[in-house]
Amino acid sequence: PSPAYALNAGQPVPDVTFQTPDGHMHRLSDYRGKLLFLDVWGTWCGVCIHDLPNVKAIHDTFAANPHFAMLSLSAGDTPQVWQQFLHQHDLPWTQACLGPFDQAWQTKVLCVNGYPTYLLISPDGTLLAEGFQSTLLPPVIKTNLEKK
Repeated sequence: PSPAYALNAGQPVPDVTFQTPDGHMHRLSDYRGKLLFLDVWGTWCGVCIHDLPNVKAIHDTFAANPHFAMLSLSAGDTPQVWQQFLHQHDLPWTQACLGPFDQAWQTKVLCVNGYPTYLLISPDGTLLAEGFQSTLLPPVIKTNLEKK
């Protein structure tokens, strides 16, 4: 079911926790001080897979900037399927698997209504932009990094 509320630009993004493949727990607040591109996706999502080249291009364009960070949270996947996908594809930015939908509580807190969902989070933890079109994000990322 869709959340009864939505995140809007300028609002604080909830500080959800997640576990990376190495077993370490992290929080979104670990990225404070950086512009964070958050990708919520799933290996089962055809649109997500189709859009991976655009997501990789965002990484390749901005990863060298010390004020930029990127995180992908997979929802609706088992850890085994997700790990196999990661081994088959070059996704060099931080990845985490939230597990099957009934365990992926973070998607409800982040108001995810569809896949993929992209959130651009400011260094202070507020939402700058959200949506489903990765091709619209590079100019927004560039503009916000130039403010640094």
